[in-house]
Amino acid sequence: PSRVLEREPETASTDGTLRVADLVPRQQATVAGRIAAVRTRTVDATPTTVARLEDSTGGVLLVFPGRRAVPGIVAGASLRASGTVGSFQGRLAIMNPRYELVEPVH
Repeated sequence: PSRVLEREPETASTDGTLRVADLVPRQQATVAGRIAAVRTRTVDATPTTVARLEDSTGGVLLVFPGRRAVPGIVAGASLRASGTVGSFQGRLAIMNPRYELVEPVH
């Protein structure tokens, strides 16, 4: 059975991506943007890579628990990421997103 969203995002692009500003917690989403910063921290004794993906409307954290590094996830990289929107340490985040590197949009 198909699931109907409570509100249809007006800002969904033709490729199915949403603006960061339109992300809804506990919903599946695909976002696209550039990695502004990447750092590895220890959370509950587990190495965790955290990257901030930004678009023109804001930023969302991409969180990779158990990873000291993630191939292609470097500052300046352009990518599209998908997953369930939630939070990490009180901030908007997607845990273990699926992602693909893309060419920057000029």
